Formats: sequence, structure tokens, C-alpha cells
Amino acid sequence: MKVRSDLAGLTTERAERVLDGLPRATGYLVVVKPLRYRERPHLSAWTSFEDHEIVLQVPEPFFPFGEVVPYAARRRPGKGIRFIWLTEGVTFSNRAQVLRFLYLHECGCTGTCVSDSGRSRRPRPRAIASRCGTTGGGS
Repeated sequence: MKVRSDLAGLTTERAERVLDGLPRATGYLVVVKPLRYRERPHLSAWTSFEDHEIVLQVPEPFFPFGEVVPYAARRRPGKGIRFIWLTEGVTFSNRAQVLRFLYLHECGCTGTCVSDSGRSRRPRPRAIASRCGTTGGGS
């Protein structure tokens, strides 16, 4: 896994140290970019399968913030297809927590990272938050 940082104040070496110890996205380039926002910071990341890139955007300027993260949907009884999003609240107090959370989320959602058991799985926000050092609470 290769890492490149386009974020001012975060070198490529520092980004590699932040992601050290997490499952490796073999064959993918991890790109760290700034996220310019208008009103409040939020989470943004995506995976380009054609380019073999995982792009992680860190809010700039960075202020501690919380995000409600949907992790699943539950079907509601009744006619038609209706569902309720299941969510958890996660608080981020520094850039490293945002990077680790987004990286683990992208790996879990896209199947680019494989767990120790050899199977790809999508982790829940609370499990990701505990590995990132953030605080996660139910919503």
C-alpha cells in the first residue's frame, strides 16, 4: 500500500505512521486530500476501482466535530419497501482519528482490506471508532 499526502501540514511519512497497524489495502494508493467546507466539517472518502485509489479527505481548517454515521438499514413492517437507517454518533478530535476512521470505513465497504480471518467484512462505526481512538455513542 502506497500513501500520498496532498494536505498541507501532513507529510506522506506522517500519514503512513497514522495508518500503520491497520489492515493493508494491497495494490491501492491511499491519497490524503483537504476537504474545504462551507458551514461545518464532515466526512468524505471514496474508492476508485479503475485507478486503484482510496481518497481520504480531511476537513480544513480542522476543528473537533461529531458525525452521525449510518451503518445499516432495518426494514419496517408494512406495505412496500420501507426502512429505517441505523446510526451511531462518532466524535473526532484530531486529523489522525479522521484518517484512520475513513481508511477503515473505505476498506470495509469496498472489500479492499481483508480481516485476520481472511474474509472481507464491513465494520460498524463503533468498532472503527474504538480502533481510531475516537468516542462513539449510540444514536
